Amino acid sequence: PDLWTLTAAIWIFGISVMLIYSIYTMRKLRKTVRFATLVSSKYTPANCPVYESDQIKTAFILGFFRPVIYLPKGLTASGKRLILEHESVHLRRHDHQVKLAAWLILTLHWFNPLMWISFQFLNKDMELSCDEQVLINLGSQIRTDYSFLLLDLAAPGRISSGMPLAFSEGNTKIRIKNILNYRPVKFGSAAAAILLIFITVYGCMGNPKKEPE
Repeated sequence: PDLWTLTAAIWIFGISVMLIYSIYTMRKLRKTVRFATLVSSKYTPANCPVYESDQIKTAFILGFFRPVIYLPKGLTASGKRLILEHESVHLRRHDHQVKLAAWLILTLHWFNPLMWISFQFLNKDMELSCDEQVLINLGSQIRTDYSFLLLDLAAPGRISSGMPLAFSEGNTKIRIKNILNYRPVKFGSAAAAILLIFITVYGCMGNPKKEPE
């Protein structure tokens, strides 16, 4: 085969591997929680069912159109409240749908290392942002309890990044440091950051002027 045919075959093979891996991971996870017990048919902030299972070590959201929150058994009432508040922020922002869309884009561009780096930053920013929103909603007095909860649920067998939004997914150390050091962003700093982003994007959209021959 010529070079272009060979390149296309390698690209399609990479896509197939990632799709097969995603389907396998999802089926395995659904099999793990198939005997989960219903805790609440409609959790108010998240507006979705909540299940408990003794087969999982961390909480996560599963589902695209009909998301479900799964909790590990044995959590305290305070722990459940913090986790459900965190996952409800994910749901209100449609992070479970954004993450799946990003994973599909990454599947098409699996050969590009910058896409892998971008996907990791997307996951990290989602978790840090949700942690900060929980502090805003529930108050800064929960910092210590929230940090200990993250540490307790830092599962050794991490859920695949292309799959559900797990409560303890991501770098636990970075998240705990962010929680303990978090300060609300002032309006002036946020406005300056947004302005800098717009200027950067506008500059990158331009083409160099062609010199006349």
